[in-house]
Amino acid sequence: PALGLVGLVGATRHHEVLACGLGVDSTCLLAMHLERDATCEYLGIDRATLDMHLPDYEAAVFSDPGNEWPHTYANLDYTLDRCEKAGFNFVVVRNEQAGPIADAHIKTGSLPFFNGGAHICSQKWKVMPQQEWAKETYGDDLLAWSIGYAADEEKRFCKYKAKEIDDGENITRMPLMDLGITRVMESAILRHLEWLPNGEEVKFSACVFCPYNTAEDLDFMQTTYPEVWDLLHEMEEAFAVESARKHRAWVDAGHPLNGRCKTTLE
Repeated sequence: PALGLVGLVGATRHHEVLACGLGVDSTCLLAMHLERDATCEYLGIDRATLDMHLPDYEAAVFSDPGNEWPHTYANLDYTLDRCEKAGFNFVVVRNEQAGPIADAHIKTGSLPFFNGGAHICSQKWKVMPQQEWAKETYGDDLLAWSIGYAADEEKRFCKYKAKEIDDGENITRMPLMDLGITRVMESAILRHLEWLPNGEEVKFSACVFCPYNTAEDLDFMQTTYPEVWDLLHEMEEAFAVESARKHRAWVDAGHPLNGRCKTTLE
């Protein structure tokens, strides 16, 4: 295992927290945590083996950007109910200052972009609220964040460097990779554990206007969630209007190459 719990006896105490996006991967981790014996039975492993690689979480944290797919919010309602019945701490956080991500983009006439490969909107609406919650909850204590990367997602894993437990250092865990659980296996595990929001299988999680959406995703959106499709049109229209204004201001300012063109535009 790259980042499992093997050999951590006597290591520095870390608070174990699950970063839960409520897609297939992280929902599977949460379901496995709540239903450990049933998970062991399905995987054909003993409890000691599962516990060696799957931390005993103190909490799971979902950061709501305000514009997830409707099926993700259905999973959120289902998850809150199931965690409450299990007595498990499932926390929902938001970027209260920025507000819902769609509102912010419509107000500024912008769209989600990438900057040098970094997913800026995820940092602002996902990671930062989780980190702020962790700081308020645990102070300067050390944390071990588990994230849901399946065993067959090597490309996603590439951006992380395997880190051993080291005194004074927060760490990242990837239990699904440690256990060799693939995306197909995750869906099968969720079915076995009867994790079925509104009687349906858990689907992917993302903002509805994420640049990673495929043509198939957009077709699905247009057919299944027409109200979301209308939101995308509203965002694009705001972008078209405001971008033209910003471009005109840049031209009027003499095409500055450094810094930002400050204008009186609201």
